[in-house]
Amino acid sequence: MSRSLVVFYSWTGNTGKVARALAETLSAELEEIREVKPRGGLFAFLRSGMEASRKRPAPIVRCSRNLADYDLVILGSPVWAASMASSGDPTNP
Repeated sequence: MSRSLVVFYSWTGNTGKVARALAETLSAELEEIREVKPRGGLFAFLRSGMEASRKRPAPIVRCSRNLADYDLVILGSPVWAASMASSGDPTNP
């Protein structure tokens, strides 16, 4: 039996809704990427766009699962400034 994992980052909750629906449909496990310093407010919005356009990683909390244990890993991310949201490596913050 194959094991699947949906890993996602969601600031406003929209990507999280899609990730949960996908995990339920696939009977997959779910892992949320969390930032060390959560974002909030107008400056966070501006910082998010700047980090994404410059491809600057944001410090994140280590993933609780070993991604190598899964046959399929799906990554969900919002789009900021026409780029994937800034985030670090979930296995190596």
